[in-house]
Amino acid sequence: MCMNENLNKRKIDHFYQHIIDSYSPNIKELYWGKKDEFIESIYQIDSMSKEEYININCKKGEEIRFSQPLFDFLFKGDDYCMFDCPIGQRYEYDDYIFIEFLDSPIINISKEIEKAGIFPITKNGDSVKSCFLIRKHDYPQEIIPFFVSQMKYRLETFEDILPSNFIDHFKHMNYVLRIEKGQDNLLIKLLYKLTINLGIIENVLQKEKKITIQQEIQSIIDDENNLNLTNDVDENLDSLRFYISAIRNPNSYYRFLDAYHVFESLFHKHFYNYIKHLDYNNISKDKLCKKIRDHLNERQMLKLVLASCLDNKSFYIKTIKENLLKLKVQELAKSIGKSYAIEKWPTDDTEKFASKLSTLIYAFRNAIAHSTESERHIEKIEKQPSNLTQNFLDLTNLVLEIAKFVLENDIEKW
Repeated sequence: MCMNENLNKRKIDHFYQHIIDSYSPNIKELYWGKKDEFIESIYQIDSMSKEEYININCKKGEEIRFSQPLFDFLFKGDDYCMFDCPIGQRYEYDDYIFIEFLDSPIINISKEIEKAGIFPITKNGDSVKSCFLIRKHDYPQEIIPFFVSQMKYRLETFEDILPSNFIDHFKHMNYVLRIEKGQDNLLIKLLYKLTINLGIIENVLQKEKKITIQQEIQSIIDDENNLNLTNDVDENLDSLRFYISAIRNPNSYYRFLDAYHVFESLFHKHFYNYIKHLDYNNISKDKLCKKIRDHLNERQMLKLVLASCLDNKSFYIKTIKENLLKLKVQELAKSIGKSYAIEKWPTDDTEKFASKLSTLIYAFRNAIAHSTESERHIEKIEKQPSNLTQNFLDLTNLVLEIAKFVLENDIEKW
């Protein structure tokens, strides 16, 4: 054996035991051979080569191509590689956290992302060491530790022919986020932005049946391939978490509650703004107390949130009304013991429309959340014709869209 001081024989042996031994016996014999044969094939390579790719000669007479950074990570240096980190689990390496993303079970983006590559995440214009990958044919050096950590679980099954590129022996990662540890606020903002702009979520759930919510893709990548977010403003991160939770969950009841929690997380902010702008000089104490007292209940706080965000948004108010009529929410409301004359709702008076809409949303929230049989009516919907069940699903998606609209209006600076 031609010993090469740049290679680490123990790491090559470790790789063989954990990865090569995981191939089917037929493939292992055809391509890789026994451990000593494999180690010998690695040592025959000029490990000092500066070529972009390194080819390993196989027993079958063919070559398997490794990128130089991947080859170096696997077979050089002193640190042993981890190969069996479960798919769907965050992975910590050095000063970074790695997260894989996949398509959301309930969001379809209306356009494909054509741009691939690795995109730095910036803070106030200064580059930081975090980045986001959209699938390329080979993984860049920044992502390799994460890819290697999951090799054992990503290995595909092959009968007699292996792809010539080693990367293609494994289930691909399409989206990966690498973020510095300790950037918790920035991470929540990134998860939210990647959700609404790319329609992807953290890979923590098994894929479920897809339910369509159309969302127009927005540009979040600048001309220099940066994802521009700031981390200096402490937004209401709970709001973002509730939205992320909603689009992860294919269960329409839980999704409705998460959407409601987006509104709820903003109650006190809008209540504070309401109190702050009352005319204290030209109103009696009794009337002032009444104005405050009348807005202390949950439905009135919901109205404050909706009224604030819908102010001067007559077009969107009309769109909401049209959608509610289209979804035949009046029929749906009868199943929970309510009645709404939605066709009469004013679209030129934000306060009145917000009051009507908050009453409707709050009623469905109660129908889902209340624990007593006399108050909880939501199960009755499932006993109705299937088109009514679909109407509730569509209503849930509409309420989630309104929650997203409120959330986007509430974000002051990123």
